[in-house]
This record gives sequence, C-alpha cells and structure tokens, in this order.
Amino acid sequence: EPSMLVIAALSVAFWADPEPGVKIQARGTWRYAAKNSPNGVVLREPMELTSLFPYVAMSRDPSFTAKEAAKELAADLKVKEIDWAKQMVIMVMPGAQPSGGYRVEVASASIEKGVMTVKWKLHKPTGKAADVISYPSEAILVPRHAGKVEFDPPIKK
Repeated sequence: EPSMLVIAALSVAFWADPEPGVKIQARGTWRYAAKNSPNGVVLREPMELTSLFPYVAMSRDPSFTAKEAAKELAADLKVKEIDWAKQMVIMVMPGAQPSGGYRVEVASASIEKGVMTVKWKLHKPTGKAADVISYPSEAILVPRHAGKVEFDPPIKK
C-alpha cells in the first residue's frame, strides 16, 4: 500500500545520519606553516588567523589585517573568497619533518553525533628529498560546523 511505503521512507530518512560526509570545498597548503604553528587548527572567522599566527602579522607592516590574511588563505585554497558565515577552514600541520618531500593529505571529514572528525595522513617522500627541515600542511575549506572538531589520528600538541 502506498501510504505504508511513504511512512517507511520517512522513517528511514528520519533515522539516517543526516551528515555522514562533509564536502571538502577546496584544499591547499598554508604558506605560513612553520616551527611555531599549532598542529590542528579550526578557523571560523578571519580574526583567528592573526591571533593564531602572530608571526605572520609581525613579518608584515602594521597594516596587515585579518582581512588581508583571509585573502592570502583564500588564495592558498584557490578560491575567490571565504564566506565565513557559511564556511570554515581546518588546517593540519603535523610539525617539523626531517626532509623535504613530506605531504599532508586530508582524506575525509564526517559528522557523527555533532562531532566533525577530520581523517588525515602524512605521506613520506618517495625517492630523493631535499635535505632540509620542512613543515608540510594542508588547509581545507568546509561548510561551517559549530560543534567540536577532532583529528584522526590525533595531532600531537
């Protein structure tokens, strides 16, 4: 009977996880990842860029603002701009690596029980790598999420 089918479909829709996967809208490398960078960062507004990365502001003239930092971050993500009312940025920076050629990859982001989990990997260099300490990073642009964000594997502090 059609009415039973409708009820069954509505109950499946109601009980299903409403946000199993989070769409990664853009990705890029944060150009200022360095020795003093925090390792896992969630940015929900541009002002957090200047407070989390004070050395960026110190390396510039005093006119360097959150707005300009957000423009640089948007450029790193290869997007025109970040709509902070609808989007947020998550950065994974696992710290100093012993050579060049290391790469961070955010594999996925998902939401379960109100917690966003960001799965990531650190890829080791293949072949010859520059003999220099490197600071690999990846920044992702995702839809804004007000809840907690966790990293998998956990990022050391």
